[in-house]
Amino acid sequence: MKRELQRRTLLLPILVALVLAIWLLMPVPTLAQPPLNGNVETDFTGPDVVIFSDGVGDVGLPAQAPLGTVSGWDMKDLRICYNATTDTMYIGINVGNNSSTILGDADGDGNPGGTSAWLGGLGGTDVPNLGLLEAATVYFDLNEDGTWDVIAGISATGNYSSFSVNSVTYPFQPAYSFGSPLTGHIGAISSNPDGAHPDLEFTITGWSTLPGQDRSAAFCGGVFLGSYADAGIGEDSLNYCYGVEPPVGGIAFPVDRFELLAPWAVLLGCAALVTLLVLRRRRQA
Repeated sequence: MKRELQRRTLLLPILVALVLAIWLLMPVPTLAQPPLNGNVETDFTGPDVVIFSDGVGDVGLPAQAPLGTVSGWDMKDLRICYNATTDTMYIGINVGNNSSTILGDADGDGNPGGTSAWLGGLGGTDVPNLGLLEAATVYFDLNEDGTWDVIAGISATGNYSSFSVNSVTYPFQPAYSFGSPLTGHIGAISSNPDGAHPDLEFTITGWSTLPGQDRSAAFCGGVFLGSYADAGIGEDSLNYCYGVEPPVGGIAFPVDRFELLAPWAVLLGCAALVTLLVLRRRRQA
């Protein structure tokens, strides 16, 4: 009976270690991720997506614009989705009321790379490929200290092909404040916006290791859409703060299972040592 008790006492820490090892080796569930097809309303759906609404109709237009014109700078909402498994933030800028509005189509004529007669008559230009003087940017204050830490997207000095993730320069101008490239954080981008892919979507990789990141689910952000060559067509912007903890919509940092296991391993080791000491004393007695 005594030996049986001793055997069970020795088996307990071994069984606990086995359970922890099995848990550690179990596959981590993979979260759904937006496909970046250039259509935010169909790509960014589901419980992991967080939506910040802006509303269409707040971008001013010259009197010469045809009735019913909606500029491609007129943002409907911003959608974000964080994948903790890959530590990637997915960002979708949704413009207009439907697919007839194309991001970057300043004059809203359905051609993001051409200037309409009325805009040209005002001396304005609808630059193709989100080119020079057009911008689509998002920026983040990751530690909520009132200072922007990271900016991403397309600056007014580049074009669609120059999509980047950068540190922020000051004084802050959302179309221009692209500092040093954060090359390790530049992810994928959707197609150059057109009729079939009207919105702009992209990813920022290594989200939890960005400069200024305090690994809290809370952060503040902003969006800017606009051009300095479109003869008085307005810009659009949106500022927001996301501060709900525990997080809603899947924004939570990846869990390091080895980090979680460490305190349990220490406790298990101590329990095993105490067990061995007790058994040794019993044998000596």
